[in-house]
Amino acid sequence: MPPTPAAVSKTEILWEDEGKLLAGSHPLSWRRLTRIKGNRSGRIEIVDEAGVWKISGRQEGAAAETAGDSIAIDGVVLSVTEGTVVMRGEIVFRRANVNGGQACKTSGDLRFYRRRTDPFWRLEGGQNPCNGELEVVDIRLRPEQAPTRPARKPQAKPQAQ
Repeated sequence: MPPTPAAVSKTEILWEDEGKLLAGSHPLSWRRLTRIKGNRSGRIEIVDEAGVWKISGRQEGAAAETAGDSIAIDGVVLSVTEGTVVMRGEIVFRRANVNGGQACKTSGDLRFYRRRTDPFWRLEGGQNPCNGELEVVDIRLRPEQAPTRPARKPQAKPQAQ
């Protein structure tokens, strides 16, 4: 069970620009689901409740081979710095072919990171506690927030002699 809001008195926003990117609703992407045609991204919400940012979201498998698979995230954001979001809470993976379809939970302080040009924050580590497999989980930027990559410098053409 994720912590109650009383467990965290205030979310530390140590990098204002990252906080502005993070607040609100975002696509949630568990690679297990999004790589298979017929599945859609889930949704994750980050809302400020009296200075404590709550985070919750879900994605469910819709394709035949992922029926019954899902991911759920629930907790509070402890801190936001440049490229890093630390949450305290729980991530629950359900895979029909792992652990008899029962929940595989990761809980505690969990870190998501983003490089400057990445359009997502990715769960660091992310091993499934039931089988040790790496689970790639992304909180994606909204399309209008996507970072622009620096323009490439045109390469000089060799001089003809």
